[in-house]
Amino acid sequence: MDIYGTLKTIKKADAAISAYQEALNSLAFVSAVPLDAPRSGNSSHSSPTEKAAVKIYEIRQAIGEALQKKEMAVQSALLAISRINSPTHEALLICRYIQGMSWQETACAIGYSEPYARKKLNSDAIAMLQAAGDA
Repeated sequence: MDIYGTLKTIKKADAAISAYQEALNSLAFVSAVPLDAPRSGNSSHSSPTEKAAVKIYEIRQAIGEALQKKEMAVQSALLAISRINSPTHEALLICRYIQGMSWQETACAIGYSEPYARKKLNSDAIAMLQAAGDA
């Protein structure tokens, strides 16, 4: 996978984790049921509480998978980022793509205007990553 694809994987994993967490929050009323594993093999005879427990278990499994995928992508991205020779561009990539900051937060952190960071510095940083990956 190219570096741009790796950065997109991180972003997608973050979005998936957020969606899973929202789904878990909507099922929080089932707090009295043990959530280690599904209780019933036949879902047609399960109570609503058991169905919710199974759903919570499945969501937790999906969160774990998304976290693993994200961690692998983060490690790959950090390795690529370490190969570029520009502290400003490294900081931009880490703030925006690894830490998930908004463009406004990223620009403030690196000391540039948001439009300049988003357009110029970001495109330069991506080009540097791609060049470092080709070397």
